[in-house]
Amino acid sequence: MKRFSRRMWWLPAIAAGSLKGRDVPVVASGSTGEIVFEFIGTINQNGANFAATGYLTAVAGLPEKVLFTDPVTRSQDSARFTFAATATLVSRNVIRPMFVLDETGTLTVTFRETAGGVPVAIASGPVKLQSSVQVTAPFMSVQSPGKGNFRLTGEFVRTHTSSFQLGGVTYEFGDARIPWVLTASGDGTLTEPNAPIAQIVAAGNAVAGMGAPFGREDRH
Repeated sequence: MKRFSRRMWWLPAIAAGSLKGRDVPVVASGSTGEIVFEFIGTINQNGANFAATGYLTAVAGLPEKVLFTDPVTRSQDSARFTFAATATLVSRNVIRPMFVLDETGTLTVTFRETAGGVPVAIASGPVKLQSSVQVTAPFMSVQSPGKGNFRLTGEFVRTHTSSFQLGGVTYEFGDARIPWVLTASGDGTLTEPNAPIAQIVAAGNAVAGMGAPFGREDRH
């Protein structure tokens, strides 16, 4: 796995690449195996339903200082690039203390140019995820919640992409022909084992993949 260089930003039309036949610089893109963006977020589980929100902390082709409307305060409120995902449980395999879950759903990345601006969807599509939690505390009761180490892998294929403007320059966010392989790790807390209800805080990255195995492209 190769991490992108943050020095790419100063010549975006060349360093970040451009869409074939279009003079539009592409960010969040790279060769197979290269990291295209990094993220941090929270995942909430309620039974078979999952909801995740967070923000991007690095994007290939852009300097970190432009990723936040307030570069001093790095948070979801000041982040220009945020994401949201919903997923539903497909299968659950357990050999305690290991829990392995498979989910499918949708993921959307949004962008806002100014503080307080309305976020605009710039990439969305289906996501397939597999997560594992190794619990380090017993599932005794809500008063004694389970704690665990969390790992996630997944694949995100954009079926919708659109351009955005930043600093007077129009960019494209990724190439919809190339899927992203997602990985993340963090800590989880099981507050209700029977439902189950849990919350996970995790950080990770997206890597350029080999080619879209599912979904369709709809670029405009």
